[in-house]
Amino acid sequence: MFEKKLDLNRFVYPKLSGISLNTELYYKIKCEKREGYCLKVNNCTVTGQGQKPYSVIDENGCTKEPSLFHHVQYEDDFTAGIYNPVPIRFRGTQSAVKFQCSTLLSPAIENENKKCEHQRCIANEYSKEANLKVQD
Repeated sequence: MFEKKLDLNRFVYPKLSGISLNTELYYKIKCEKREGYCLKVNNCTVTGQGQKPYSVIDENGCTKEPSLFHHVQYEDDFTAGIYNPVPIRFRGTQSAVKFQCSTLLSPAIENENKKCEHQRCIANEYSKEANLKVQD
């Protein structure tokens, strides 16, 4: 049902290696359309080898580390993305990092514009916009 893709400079890669610290990343999460439902992405963590998961995005899809990750952005009701301007690296011999988010389909709330609504995140000095884009 869910299709997770990692977009790197608008190209899709199943797995990345050899990424330098000055490479910008964009994580894209997409699922099948289901009438009456909306994609929700939240509770994202990063984990280095032998380390506990470190929370970077909260239960509302808002970043906890604005210099590393932007808020979850919804392209449409079934596609979300997370911009990562500075790749993460933990101290240690292994540079591999696992990035993981919770994804689910939640019932859509009926409203005037018939669009899914998501929790607004507060803009900060690193992000210029909140995570809810107005759909035309």
